[in-house]
Amino acid sequence: MYPVQESQWDLPAYRIIAAQDHWLQDPSLIFEQLVGSGTGFLLESSEGPQKLARYTIIGWDGEEYIFADDREELSKLLKKNKFPLLKELEPFYNGFVGCISFDMAYREKEHRLNECGRKKDIFQFPGAILLRPRNVIILDRQEKQCKVIVNSPGLNREVEEIIKQLKQIQAVALSKDKQNPTIQPAKALYAKADFLNMVEKAKDYISAGDIFQVVLSQPFYGLTTRQPLDVYRDLRNFNPSPYHYYLQMGDYQIIGSSPEMLVRVKDGWIETRPIAGTRPRGRTDVEDSKIAAELLGDEKERAEHLMLVDLGRNDIGKVARSGTVRLKDFYKIEKYSHVMHLVSSVHGELGDEYDSVDAFWSCFPAGTVSGAPKVRALEIINELEADGRGLYAGAIGYFSSAGDIDTCIAIRTIVMQKNQAQVRVGAGIVADSDPEREYWETIHKGNAMFKALGWEVKIE
Repeated sequence: MYPVQESQWDLPAYRIIAAQDHWLQDPSLIFEQLVGSGTGFLLESSEGPQKLARYTIIGWDGEEYIFADDREELSKLLKKNKFPLLKELEPFYNGFVGCISFDMAYREKEHRLNECGRKKDIFQFPGAILLRPRNVIILDRQEKQCKVIVNSPGLNREVEEIIKQLKQIQAVALSKDKQNPTIQPAKALYAKADFLNMVEKAKDYISAGDIFQVVLSQPFYGLTTRQPLDVYRDLRNFNPSPYHYYLQMGDYQIIGSSPEMLVRVKDGWIETRPIAGTRPRGRTDVEDSKIAAELLGDEKERAEHLMLVDLGRNDIGKVARSGTVRLKDFYKIEKYSHVMHLVSSVHGELGDEYDSVDAFWSCFPAGTVSGAPKVRALEIINELEADGRGLYAGAIGYFSSAGDIDTCIAIRTIVMQKNQAQVRVGAGIVADSDPEREYWETIHKGNAMFKALGWEVKIE
């Protein structure tokens, strides 16, 4: 155990204690008891079924920022107030956590994308919502530690009060009965025929040489009787992923289980991990292996994946030191609860004249959720999709005051508002895409979220 630390430089008060097993097994209990219905976030990661990764971060209170569509002001905020990282408080103790909508891609000043129409999704999701948390808890499974942080000097009493509340959690929360969901009808907001027609129009643009590939999406909407935190717990169990998140910010609850990194900056190195190529999981191990082998051998999927890897290299190359961009883990299969994907990893060293916020914008939005060439694909998405994407295919993660960032693409993500929920899913369209197959790919990708919400989706 370490003593409470204080600093005259506005560094936090904190204490590191031994983590109790039930905190590590289900950190959502901590969120439920300490954050309740307030503004806060829970960030987790899974290394596989029933296995959470090293760190969980929980934050609450503090300053909340909501941006309509001012990308320049958002960047100014993210670049403010840099502090050195305290190694004992890795990976995050101060900075900003939240979400940036896909529609911010159309808000770069003096760029032709700024001329695109300003469509909104059904929930009128803002351009970005960020929280600079006052209170932070970091759970470290490797060291079996719990780091309790209050981002203001001299607040020893508040640190001790949080620890006291932590130690009372088990008796209060573990005895709660799990809510049984009532099945609710939900529907696609686009008719199936409209989605198929949208794919055909995209293929016309590909044939004309405007683009090589574009990702088209469709939204699903319905009511749910489920509590948002229970939806999160089930989605985490149904669909173990590198990025799990539960955010209560603005008027929304944001629940996600994303397989795909957008961009990470750590110690001056940038990483992005394009995912392109999807198949449903097999019903047996033999069928699963057969499907994986077929995906690896599919020349269409290989070509599409390579195109998006090249786009990732180009994105990182804009802000990387010359000659440092490298491809790692090329063309790997990663399996999730309902689907499997092809994945690669691109790395580069951040150039001296750039910071992590520049690296974020160089990769935003990801080519894997927009298309190639990216700018023309974004124009076509804006034309063909009937509504704005809102948060879907945007970004969720943290921007540390030490300059590190870790963000994922907001896919496999549910946005809730009161008892309403929206899910959006997409498919990559290329020259020989089969519209029917692409339609059903969106359904396969949505199944884990539909199940967590207790939805029965009606196809029209």
